[in-house]
Amino acid sequence: MDEPLLNQKLSRRLKSFINNPSQGLLLIGDSGSGKTTVLNWLAAKLLNSDLVGLDKQQCLLKINKDQNRPNISIDSIKQINHFLSLKVPIGNTKNTTRVITIDDADHMSIPAQNALLKNLEEPPINTIFLLTARDPNLLRPTIRSRIHEIVLTNPGEEELKKHLKSLRIGELDISKVLNMSGGMVGLASVIASDMDNNITAQSASVARDILQRNTYERLLMINDLQKNKVLSKNTLGILQQMANYALRSPEEKQSGRWLKVLYAANDAQTKIEANANLRLVLTSFMLQISKS
Repeated sequence: MDEPLLNQKLSRRLKSFINNPSQGLLLIGDSGSGKTTVLNWLAAKLLNSDLVGLDKQQCLLKINKDQNRPNISIDSIKQINHFLSLKVPIGNTKNTTRVITIDDADHMSIPAQNALLKNLEEPPINTIFLLTARDPNLLRPTIRSRIHEIVLTNPGEEELKKHLKSLRIGELDISKVLNMSGGMVGLASVIASDMDNNITAQSASVARDILQRNTYERLLMINDLQKNKVLSKNTLGILQQMANYALRSPEEKQSGRWLKVLYAANDAQTKIEANANLRLVLTSFMLQISKS
């Protein structure tokens, strides 16, 4: 099974966890960092499976955020107790007999977090919890104190270029993908897989338009953006990645501008997650990044 594209230090830490796993691991990274890809890869390695057959694994429980709800509910976490009550299939000789993954764990409601904490306080034998989060500060400290944390960092630009070349992406398109993705490997892979039709590519185009237009033109864009919440959220995410990428560059001369974009995009995404009025959020965002 191919390893996800990782920088060398991160790869060593993840392999060390696979060889000597603890009861839990939290993967921390921005949208587009490849958290879910790494999460599934880890689960497959721990269960001696491959990604193709992962969803058929009887020893795996996946808990994901429902796109139609703001939070992961306590009912979702209660699945864990039923899962742990089932017998382990005969023939499983690995020490790790069960894996439970919670993607976007920072979206768990407080009751859901309390329910999870009970499992972590009395950890079931040979069971590993794998979590991902964009903002780990939304998780209770008592949960974080019981699991290891690894922050997902981007591979170097040259490593990412080699990865994109292996996908048979041309030099011109590689430059476009790097610009759109902000160097985030997960985002780059999605864009590269469908340069023309993918919602992420569309969001990247909108993000570039926002950066290139004046205040009046940006405010006009809101009429279309407010009709598509998914596009709005993805566009804000891409602007975050572009800002992070630019701020890491020692040659970047517009750090003040990019900081403004980063803070405004973070603030807007938080408000959207809290179900604030989309038009008002987008208006506030456009005005914030237009301030001199």
